[in-house]
Amino acid sequence: MPYRTQFIIHLNRVKSRYLLYVCNRRVHRVCTSKYGDPNWVLCWRRATSDLYEEFSSRPLGSNRVSWHSSGLGLYRLSGKIFINRPFVLQCSLNILNHITILVDISIVLRTKNEGRLLGKTLDLIRKQDYSPLPEVIVADSGSTDDTLAIASRQDGLQIVKVPAMEFTYGRSLNAGIRASGGKVIVALSAHAFPCGEHWLERLVSHFDDPKVAGVYGRQLPHEDAWPSVKRDYLEFYGQQPRIQSDADNPDDHCFSNSASAIRRSLWEKHPFDEELPYCEDREWARSMLMLGYKILYEPSAVVYHSHNESPMTVYRRCRQEMLARKLLYKAQYNQLRWYRIWARSVAADVSFIRSDGQHKKWFLWVLFYRLFWALGRSSHFWSR
Repeated sequence: MPYRTQFIIHLNRVKSRYLLYVCNRRVHRVCTSKYGDPNWVLCWRRATSDLYEEFSSRPLGSNRVSWHSSGLGLYRLSGKIFINRPFVLQCSLNILNHITILVDISIVLRTKNEGRLLGKTLDLIRKQDYSPLPEVIVADSGSTDDTLAIASRQDGLQIVKVPAMEFTYGRSLNAGIRASGGKVIVALSAHAFPCGEHWLERLVSHFDDPKVAGVYGRQLPHEDAWPSVKRDYLEFYGQQPRIQSDADNPDDHCFSNSASAIRRSLWEKHPFDEELPYCEDREWARSMLMLGYKILYEPSAVVYHSHNESPMTVYRRCRQEMLARKLLYKAQYNQLRWYRIWARSVAADVSFIRSDGQHKKWFLWVLFYRLFWALGRSSHFWSR
């Protein structure tokens, strides 16, 4: 995402000594190691290239040059640049005591016992074609496996701990965002795998529009997803982008913090609800629409994210979601009896299994799986 950054180059006519100062960005962390962060190399190469193109067309007698660039706005480099009369650029970077990295994007990963998958997610984040790489904060909610050990071995990664007994999705996210320094916050589940090197760029590309409060991307099921799970994800996350701006339409409240980006300044005005057991993302999206902002669905920002859950886990998750919606909308969200919900979902699953060429063994499974799914979602069941 382009950011306009002002550069001022001071020239000395004797043996020109220049200080490249990149300004107007929030200082977040300091790398004290001489070669501690690989991004400074890329930044320096871009800087020397831009400087050569700029000075090739300007007389050496100029004592001040300023221009805007989108590729260099996130670094502050202390060093020397020498340019001779033929305008052949010879650079020597004299690293002083530190390189200051200015952060505009932060990624908050919510974890609990994600040791098996966290390493892969972090690796995919590092491979993003986005410069500089954003800071990463792990908001952990009482992991008992090796999640914290894996996170602690990552250079520059911050860990925020939320007691398991106090966990809600909103509280975990708020804790991670408070520890971050970015102007745009990306929320990502630790088991959601970014698809391709341009996922981050596509997710945050809309924030040049000041009316955009948040963006969420497409979630595709994993290859081993069960047919019912696969159908749910493919139907909910379509291929067409959407602009959601109607605060009175519950469909426009759709938002998912499994893979989303939000504007920090708006989060500071309205943090995520820490009391809701579920749907903290829908509540935040609705609040933003009521303030006159809009939510965007960007299907090109894809992550792989799905769960093959046991029937009881499905029941608890669906029940929590519907209870949260009841609190959110102050009414029963779904008036259908559980057996009607079950029958409709089973019929849709059977049709999907046939069209997708799945094995016939799944016909019996969906009868059992959708029973717990429907009981959890039925307002008749949980609202008595």
